[in-house]
Amino acid sequence: MTAADPRPASAYTRAPGTGASSPAVVTAFRLLDLLIQRPGGARLSDLARDLGLPKSSALRILATMCQIGVVRRDESTGNYQTGTRLLDYAKAPLNFDMDLVREFYRVAEPMHAKLNETMQLAVLSATDVMFIARIDSTKVVRLVTQIGRRLPAHATAVGKAILAFSDAAEVDRIIAAGLPKLTANTITDPVAFRAELDRARRDGYAAESEESSPNLSCVSAPVFGPDDLVHAGITVCVPVSRLKPAQSALLAAAVCDCARTLSAAG
Repeated sequence: MTAADPRPASAYTRAPGTGASSPAVVTAFRLLDLLIQRPGGARLSDLARDLGLPKSSALRILATMCQIGVVRRDESTGNYQTGTRLLDYAKAPLNFDMDLVREFYRVAEPMHAKLNETMQLAVLSATDVMFIARIDSTKVVRLVTQIGRRLPAHATAVGKAILAFSDAAEVDRIIAAGLPKLTANTITDPVAFRAELDRARRDGYAAESEESSPNLSCVSAPVFGPDDLVHAGITVCVPVSRLKPAQSALLAAAVCDCARTLSAAG
């Protein structure tokens, strides 16, 4: 993601059947998203500007977050930073299968040894994909990522791979929340996006070139559970400058094979 969170507030959707959302809670999580991306912290004026908020509103919410401990203010710099209370939340049980993560590393290692490109495992979370496991490339030019990173699902190959095999209501929910533009190549038209999902469903994998980040191409395939429902997706990411047509076909075949093996292991 870019320094300023590209997702609109509508990307933080409420569960179906619940009451109206709280703008203050949405803003608090958007502030956390920004601070997580800025290890050195950020000043109040910058945070308010990036979220389009009055400084007084941002200050009031940040003050509450400081009281809770999820945010702290560095007195020497005036910057707001993530607080130590977040470590408590990080230790909480996660809603994805840790066996799947372990199997991903077992299954993906042989493929990674041949390709030496960054591989990731992701799950759908609200309107995003969240990356829950990764194996990094050792090449000088490579994707730099981290576990827990989130990106809007519509702008990623792995999001498209998952959504292509999800039910129609899931796709409708993503589209209804909006398809924000991350780069000049991001697909933001609902008709074009549905066509992409149809293509991925037909081919068995999804691809994207510079839709989520400049100079990055990814190929992804869905991972199914014992219930035959899509549970996750595997993605391989390569700098555009290094991706040749012959390698695209190789990556697609390899990631599909890896995803089938992981699905069977479940």
